[in-house]
Amino acid sequence: MILHTIIVRGTLILAEFSDSEDDYSNIIKKRSLDVKNVQGNQKIFKDDLYMYAICDKELKFICLSKEDDQTIFVKLQELIQAVQIIETDGNYSSKLTQILHKHLKKEQIVVIQDEKIDQQQPKQSRLMNHTIPQKKDSIDFQKKLCFFVMLIILIMYFILNNIIIND
Repeated sequence: MILHTIIVRGTLILAEFSDSEDDYSNIIKKRSLDVKNVQGNQKIFKDDLYMYAICDKELKFICLSKEDDQTIFVKLQELIQAVQIIETDGNYSSKLTQILHKHLKKEQIVVIQDEKIDQQQPKQSRLMNHTIPQKKDSIDFQKKLCFFVMLIILIMYFILNNIIIND
């Protein structure tokens, strides 16, 4: 089982995904420095965790797992093939995140940054897909409820005001 996946260019994380409730983000970020910039599969075992990596051009595809599972390299190759066909204009990190979601079929996704090709310092942001719809629905309901309560109060005010003025 893949615990955490990142796609890296140099030291810049373009997309990140987690399938664990534990925080493996810092571990994989630190250990990603151990990945060599060479073509081919790399597997590194350290602290009871396996790190699988494949470098493709300037990108590194890295997964963290507790299991010795060679099929992870197949999944990384699928990600590489999917990434090779996307266009690099616009929000490249968002497209990479969509590929992670589609090919790893997970519910949790973290978008680390919005990157523009001509941008020197990309803006960083975090997004957890699995929590936003629930909060958004709750907030929408609360806004509507508040609006209707205020509307009822306003109507009652006008009715009482009209009664007082006419008497």
